[in-house]
Amino acid sequence: MNMDLNLSATIPPEQHWKSLKGDEGNALEALYLLYANPLFNYGSKFTSDSEQIRECIQSLFVKLWTSRHSLGNPENVRNYLFKAFRLALFKEIKRRQTQKEFDQDDDYV
Repeated sequence: MNMDLNLSATIPPEQHWKSLKGDEGNALEALYLLYANPLFNYGSKFTSDSEQIRECIQSLFVKLWTSRHSLGNPENVRNYLFKAFRLALFKEIKRRQTQKEFDQDDDYV
């Protein structure tokens, strides 16, 4: 196990969240190290497209960083991240499905 992950695991996620809101980039990394793999496993329940899952995880953490000043204080960081990820993944699955259907319709024109 990575030393950074060991250190990250000893600090409560809520503390990382607070540090993230205080512009500490290492807090984002700590949250990523804690949750990227569990989020990937969770996403695998909904799609077998591993690239799509990785893109949604990356987008989630980019969005966390860019909106860190306006983030609230969730009671449970894990639940917040999983819900935000699930919503983003479902939105992307639907977008790709719609694009695929649109592309198929173009074949008939």
